[in-house]
Amino acid sequence: MARYFQQGSRFGTYIDPLADKALTIAVFSAFAADGIVPVWLLVLILVRDIAIVVGAMLMATRGAAYAIRPLPISKVNTAILIVLAGWLCSPQTPLNGRFPA
Repeated sequence: MARYFQQGSRFGTYIDPLADKALTIAVFSAFAADGIVPVWLLVLILVRDIAIVVGAMLMATRGAAYAIRPLPISKVNTAILIVLAGWLCSPQTPLNGRFPA
């Protein structure tokens, strides 16, 4: 949205991906705690996000922060997780609120 309105900032380029990660981790943690999704899915999301953040931090400490650009597949993955979370929250979910293990 910021890009659309040409309001991008350096702060936004760092905080937006972190906000996406915080959203998915919080939502899927709640889902796992309630038994809606299996714990292995939460672990997979956590490991992936931790690896991305650690990799970005390593690149930043080596002066290569400018080279950090998300791959299109990463954006698709985040979108799929957010859509899945919304779908699982929907009363129309045919799984009776449970993700197949």
